[in-house]
Amino acid sequence: MPAQPDNTWKVQLINPDGSVAGNPATFASLGLESAKFEFPNLAADTLTFTVGGKPFDAAQLWNYGQLVAVIHPNGSRFFFGRVEPWDREGTDRDQNHFGCLVNPWWYLERKIYEQTFRLNQNFDQNGKPVYYTATTPRVILNILYDANRAGGFYSATTGQQIADAITWAISQGAPIALGTVDPSTLPFSDPQKGIFCSDVIKLQFRKEPDFVVDWDYSTLPFPTIHFRKQASFKPINIDLTNTTIRDLVKIKERPDWLRSYVRIVYDQTNNIGGVSYLNIGTDLYPNPKPPGTENNFSGVDLFCDLAGGNTSFTQQTSSFASLPFDHTNTAQWQAWMDEFNPQKNPEITNIAIYNDANHPAPAVVALNELDAQGNVIGYDNTCTNEVTKGQWCDWVPNTNAQTVRATAWLQVTRKKGAAAPVTEIVPVQHDFTAINLNTNGIELLFKNATQNITQYAEPQPVGLAQAMWTSWNNLTIEGSFRNVEAVIGYNQTITRSNALNFITANPGLSGRPDWRAVNARVQRITGDLLMGITSIEFGAPLRINGNDLIDAIRATRYRVTTIDINYFFGGASGGGGSLVTFGRKSHVRHSHASTSHKQSDIVSQAPQPVAGQDAFIQHTGAGVSQWVPPNAPVQNNASLPQVTVDPSRAKGGDGNWHPLSVQEVKV
Repeated sequence: MPAQPDNTWKVQLINPDGSVAGNPATFASLGLESAKFEFPNLAADTLTFTVGGKPFDAAQLWNYGQLVAVIHPNGSRFFFGRVEPWDREGTDRDQNHFGCLVNPWWYLERKIYEQTFRLNQNFDQNGKPVYYTATTPRVILNILYDANRAGGFYSATTGQQIADAITWAISQGAPIALGTVDPSTLPFSDPQKGIFCSDVIKLQFRKEPDFVVDWDYSTLPFPTIHFRKQASFKPINIDLTNTTIRDLVKIKERPDWLRSYVRIVYDQTNNIGGVSYLNIGTDLYPNPKPPGTENNFSGVDLFCDLAGGNTSFTQQTSSFASLPFDHTNTAQWQAWMDEFNPQKNPEITNIAIYNDANHPAPAVVALNELDAQGNVIGYDNTCTNEVTKGQWCDWVPNTNAQTVRATAWLQVTRKKGAAAPVTEIVPVQHDFTAINLNTNGIELLFKNATQNITQYAEPQPVGLAQAMWTSWNNLTIEGSFRNVEAVIGYNQTITRSNALNFITANPGLSGRPDWRAVNARVQRITGDLLMGITSIEFGAPLRINGNDLIDAIRATRYRVTTIDINYFFGGASGGGGSLVTFGRKSHVRHSHASTSHKQSDIVSQAPQPVAGQDAFIQHTGAGVSQWVPPNAPVQNNASLPQVTVDPSRAKGGDGNWHPLSVQEVKV
């Protein structure tokens, strides 16, 4: 705003890249007879002007969309905007053109906001998911993606969400620079479709209504947008006792805007095993509520539906029989291999175990099992029984098993018709499941219930009631005043980054109000550049007054919102397209064929986990498993088994397999 009336203001044309186009021209040389500005909070700043004596059919001063900077007589930029469509007017006395410049909020009101998501595109030749990042106007406010963060997705504060929307607009070419972003409430997520970048800001304002949007037009090449709260306001004192600068002052206290408390009730309907139940959570601030009837009726009670969880249970069964095996005994090999059994192959006359320096003794080795470093895991010599019938599963209690291979050399004598028998040394091998349990050949049946979470329970926001209470109670006063800035000695420049305090006679005495520290928010600044007059309006946003204020920031949600991880976060767990990958062994998914078995196990969130870098599964011993950072200590009880990162399997630190309640990660 000008320090005194002056008609030497200038206009500078700006190229799309922010460079200047030609030399600046004065208002007088352009025929500008008036120039009035309006800077409202949460809306576009505008500057309107009149080009006097321009005939109807005369060429317009600048084309629609031309970027223009208005230069203060001191040489700094006062305003930056684009040319709007022209109005033309004529009477029997004269003809004029009327123009309007609108600041870069114009771009935020016209660009649909898009978010970045990590999506599963297809699978490589090894069946591993191939991901790509994409932007979409189907957004989830306050859930953002950052490739540099563990897990990628994170819950975003109001300020982080606003910054992401501004950054998106800038990436699309909006002539804006991002400055201070103070809002910091962490609200619930909010799925939206096809909203503008300006809508993102307003939706965040509903959750935290005490910030202002301010523009610094002096920065080059483009103006800087700030989102300020009290922490970064610059207090400025208005001396209302000085009648030489007091002109049309209006002040109204707003105790009706103050809230004695904010209480948010969160309803959440969860479904477990086909049975639904209602979970009610409460966020109250202050807690406890202030006493008294007046306080009881001046608070605000809000309601929010949170998406509930959906958990199903499936019962698994495992039925198998086992007997001891002895791979050093020829009878065992005859039982395993019919071709060496005389009862089934009459050609066999004799068979014996054979070994010498060139023919190793019988042995058993584990198959396809590696530790976290990729080293082969040796045979567990407690697994001395063979699964002879049915199938064994990892979740069967008090058991451990391995897929193994028995090898030996046999000295076999065969009949060759009428010729003399022939003796030969033959290598043999047999793959089977070795287990540490002997059922004596009796088939046992085991049952196990598996928990599958198909929908996440949306987390309750933390501290939202306090943030809303604080925001309301920062709006205690409203009003306006008009400055005749030509008055000598008064040269304070007021912007929306200022907090206004007022000096009065005898504040706080004999029932008089004390406004020395009200920190009133500047909500709209209007003025006339050529006349040197500025009007300041402060309080709540001018478009959100009285009951509208309560409605606008109610943050009440009456719908259940589901965030579908299948769309946004890489596919369903176990489907091959998730951020969660499966290894070989698990109760979650299993299949068997003949004497071998193929099973799956959650191993790591990383497609190719690296020991010491990727998270591992922690089993609490109470049927609960969770992802924890690499090398983190076991929570609550250091003696509990700990599952380490293993590309091929997950196994407790106590050496046993443990049932895992596996859940996809809600980010």
